[in-house]
Amino acid sequence: MKKALRHLRVALPALLLLACSNPPEVSVDETEVSVDETMTRPVKLRAGDTVKVSLNVHMSSGSSWHLASSPPVNLEFLGSEVAQPQNQNNPPGKVGLREVQVFRFKAVSKGDVSLEFRKARPWEKQNPEKTFSLQLAVAAK
Repeated sequence: MKKALRHLRVALPALLLLACSNPPEVSVDETEVSVDETMTRPVKLRAGDTVKVSLNVHMSSGSSWHLASSPPVNLEFLGSEVAQPQNQNNPPGKVGLREVQVFRFKAVSKGDVSLEFRKARPWEKQNPEKTFSLQLAVAAK
């Protein structure tokens, strides 16, 4: 038993020193960039980055945001969702509150991209209530 404790007493500090001397490398392959309606300048991304576009909406009015056209080939559309900011004055499920419609895209390859969003009711496609344009400059990895 004493022999085992002696070996442990020698081995444990060596293991701790080894573990602390070579910390694991951390590599960040992707970055998520958040954008909202106040963004007026081009957004710079790298291929592999994700962009999250958050647009205010009142879904109970029948209006929602849509892309004016298909995403360009160097962007992959990851999906969209509607979220209601949670706080004491906004209990979940309350009708008529401000919501945020979130669109996510992944930059696939290098190139300049222009996205146009239109806020409208589905049956009123001719004249959108509001539009939002976003310029993306995607660089190589």
